[in-house]
Amino acid sequence: MSRYYCHSCASSMGELRNVCSSGPFSSTYQFEKYLKHTVPDSGYSYQSIFDNAATTHYREAIVNTACAGAVEYDDRGRKNLVYVATTGRIGCSLQNGVFVRPNNTIKVVLSSDPARVHAFTETSTKYSTALCEKCGTLIVY
Repeated sequence: MSRYYCHSCASSMGELRNVCSSGPFSSTYQFEKYLKHTVPDSGYSYQSIFDNAATTHYREAIVNTACAGAVEYDDRGRKNLVYVATTGRIGCSLQNGVFVRPNNTIKVVLSSDPARVHAFTETSTKYSTALCEKCGTLIVY
């Protein structure tokens, strides 16, 4: 079962340290994920993409999520960050290259692995709320 911590508690616990310790394109894996989440490709059965494919925009999505997002430890022990980025659209989801829905949330996954950390967009309607395990603050995950 996943555990969640608000940004403030995660920061005080040191959980946000070194999230951005490497560039978002430091490994082939990260570059492939950048391409997957910025260039529409009907070869993917499901794909979420950012509306803006600029490398600076993608890098800022990771930094902004680290600066304001909540921390999720998923059921496999991976540390992820989630951030409802805006009330507007920042990207969309495609299924077999066809538009499915707009997205307004950024998720940064594998944030504890500098060679694999990467971001993608998602819709906040797929997320829910929980209480921070440390202080009880309501968070979106």
